[in-house]
Amino acid sequence: MRGWRALAARLLPQRLGRRLQLMVSLGLGLTVSLFGAWTIHEQSALALGSIETEAAALARNIALSSENPILTDQLDVIETLLMRAADFPQLLEVRVTDAHGESLGHVVRSVGGTPRVLFDPPGSRIGLPPQTSPLSNHESSGNRVVAWHPIVAGTLLGWVRLERSTEALGAMRQRIWFGTIVAGLIAAASSAALLGWLLRSPVRSIGRSKDFAVGLARIDGQQIDSLEGSVETRELGIALNQASTRLFEQRLAIDAGMATLQRQEAVLADTNEQLSTIFALSPDALLSFDAAGRIRFANEAFFRISGLAVHAVIGQPAAMIDAEFQLRCADPQTYPGLDSFFTAADANKAGPADRHVRPRLTLARPRLQVLEIVGLHSHSPSVSRLLYVRDVTHESEVDRMKSEFLTTAAHELRTPMTTISGCIELLLAREFDAARRQELLGMAHRQSDVMVTIIDQLLDFARIEARRGADFEFEMIPLGDLLQQALGDFAVPAGRLAPELLDTPDSGWVLVDRGKALQVVRNLLSNAYKYSSSGAVQVRLLAKQPGSAGERLGFQVSDHGIGMTPEQLARVCERFYRADASGHVSGTGLGMSIVQEIVTLMGGTLELESLPNQGTTVTVWLPCAPSALQAGSAAQGVIDQHTGEQREADPVV
Repeated sequence: MRGWRALAARLLPQRLGRRLQLMVSLGLGLTVSLFGAWTIHEQSALALGSIETEAAALARNIALSSENPILTDQLDVIETLLMRAADFPQLLEVRVTDAHGESLGHVVRSVGGTPRVLFDPPGSRIGLPPQTSPLSNHESSGNRVVAWHPIVAGTLLGWVRLERSTEALGAMRQRIWFGTIVAGLIAAASSAALLGWLLRSPVRSIGRSKDFAVGLARIDGQQIDSLEGSVETRELGIALNQASTRLFEQRLAIDAGMATLQRQEAVLADTNEQLSTIFALSPDALLSFDAAGRIRFANEAFFRISGLAVHAVIGQPAAMIDAEFQLRCADPQTYPGLDSFFTAADANKAGPADRHVRPRLTLARPRLQVLEIVGLHSHSPSVSRLLYVRDVTHESEVDRMKSEFLTTAAHELRTPMTTISGCIELLLAREFDAARRQELLGMAHRQSDVMVTIIDQLLDFARIEARRGADFEFEMIPLGDLLQQALGDFAVPAGRLAPELLDTPDSGWVLVDRGKALQVVRNLLSNAYKYSSSGAVQVRLLAKQPGSAGERLGFQVSDHGIGMTPEQLARVCERFYRADASGHVSGTGLGMSIVQEIVTLMGGTLELESLPNQGTTVTVWLPCAPSALQAGSAAQGVIDQHTGEQREADPVV
């Protein structure tokens, strides 16, 4: 003990003031260090708790979203879900397993890297947490947090395992330690200097001052009574009181500042998360450029539209995007340049309020698409310009189809209308004998029938598209009887042979709407006679075949007419499309579209084969009806299920 005291006496300053200075400085440094250590401990605990909570919440969301894909065996949906979840920062690994621990989807990502899918060896399993707990659980080990959550839909379907990195805690601890060291050094230096200048009072005042200075470690704003002695001693008391007050105010200010920063950080993180989600889910592309003209941000929609990779876009100059747009443009010679989109946006702002003309660009790669592009200048110091890209290919195609429809409908309606108008004008202007008058009236009547047929077809298509099968009345009908009825009711054109029903196997029963099915056969027969000037039209029943939804029956309608090229065959079911561009064959181009809509709504499929100048064969497959033993409740159940599926898949618009 005496040896330690002797060593301390040699190391410590001999003067009381210096020794007091040293002791106060050491006390302040130790206090600030302890405060820093306590701050690091509390902040680390809060941050770790937040990370664990976020990991558990994300695991729970993935578990809820995975219930339906697991029940329907849609593993690709699970992989897509995991790839989206892997976009969250600091996420290292996410896995979905079945109830036995066998992997259904596995995505990993290195720190700072991109997510990738891992395919575990077949039959491999991972250890699962106790399955008796209905709630999620998590564990922390090393630099990561592991969260588990069960996937339950009545029974345990599987587990979600998620790993998240906690390396950000180390950086936070370093920042707090650095601030603590700086604050401790500043406090120690200032206190030592102040004490060295003021501590010249009697020993008793120094003792009181010493005790008071030691109490400053609490920094709770306490005050010392007036010290006895010289002016310097009293001033020392005043200075210590002032220092205590300032330290207390600084502590309050620091606490308030830290609370404000935490609130602002939480709000900023929430805002960033919302913006990231909005940008990720937005179907429209968005690019931002920094002050140097380099690409700072691009959302997922831009990579999907442009077909470019992330590393080929982020950090690249605007000239790169300009060159890529020109290279992929359908007509590179007419490409106006990237700056023109910003100029057009400025012109719209300066023009009339009702002027909103947005330039469009047609790209040929990676696929044919029409883009609407708007460029905006920003006054932010970090973002100089914003580029908004919207895919309007569908709208452009709809506009084209509308124009084509109006042209076709106007042409088809004008031809009979001209004939009717001409016949009426002749009857009003001149007197004709009974035979000639009857001929003109018959011509007008036939053309009016043509107009009624065209209008009925347009209304029929609109009604089918709007109702989406809601008005279908499904029943079990022998397919052979259905074809016999359709052929018997069909009005064969003058001078042509009646359609021929070839020898067929024993026909089965189909589950269809009788009226709509007859309409399909009539439309196919009408097309066969329209596009074949001679030769027989043949109808053939096909044998049963297995399908994805059960057995199905089919029939074929064949002609020996003009046929179609592969390009025409690919578009034959498009609305308002007509293979005959000469206009000699009447029609609106809606017949095959109506056939395809009806067959699809009845749960069937349509197949076409055709060769130019050799004819066309149309095959229709329809779902088989239940057996006779199931004709009661089972048939009605199939009908109700089929109707419900069609309504769910194609909601009424």
